[in-house]
Amino acid sequence: MAEYTIVVIVLNYGNKEISYSVQLIGAFEDYPEDYFGLEENRSNLQTSLQLKTARKISEAQLNQVIHEWIRDIKEGLHRTTLRLELSSEVIPIHQETGVTEIDNPESTIPSKFPRRKNPVKKTQEPKEEKENISTKNTGDF
Repeated sequence: MAEYTIVVIVLNYGNKEISYSVQLIGAFEDYPEDYFGLEENRSNLQTSLQLKTARKISEAQLNQVIHEWIRDIKEGLHRTTLRLELSSEVIPIHQETGVTEIDNPESTIPSKFPRRKNPVKKTQEPKEEKENISTKNTGDF
């Protein structure tokens, strides 16, 4: 079993680096196109990239990422870096629920960091208590 990681540098998102790793075993390591041919694996990659960037990943962009990654895996590389310019289409996060909507409005995925409805109020910090130090000599040396 070997781990393969793709790092996507999002050019129009401040060159932010997004990474995603998979463990490939057996035939999938020799034929990664079979692994990425499974809809569940493609969907997991697309969803993860969308959640990490809050941007829509088109099928064409997903295919580009997968194509580059497969090529590098076949060459024996365990880390692939890809520069990508993503759509400016932001995936909406619902304020009330903290849920991110991706592709299917029927299916929602909770946001990793839900937004608060009300800002956090500052509380008064506790007053610092001074330690009472005795200077009495006990003679124990």
